Amino acid sequence: MRLTYDKPAAESTDGSPVGKGSVGATVFGGANEDRIQFNHGTLWTGKRRSYSRTGAVEYLQQVRRLLFDGKQKETEQLAAAQFMSRAAASSSASAVRETRLRHVDHRTQR
Repeated sequence: MRLTYDKPAAESTDGSPVGKGSVGATVFGGANEDRIQFNHGTLWTGKRRSYSRTGAVEYLQQVRRLLFDGKQKETEQLAAAQFMSRAAASSSASAVRETRLRHVDHRTQR
């Protein structure tokens, strides 16, 4: 896959998100320099919180049964309502590291 843009990202919301699972990044491309902000799913703004949900184990077999029966929508609804941890209000992902890659044309560098 190749993505092409006509101008570099100007704002933090203009970058291209990449990644899968808990590790990701946002790429802010440019003609002479790329800026990449890395993040990790466990690094959030706000305070520490427990990701466990009281009583979730009571729904585990039912979630598995629905999933194995191919009932994806019902599985997602039950898991969201009774099994998954509740999202923390007003928390957002926080960048772990920012890296800048400068592109040098070695043909013109002496």
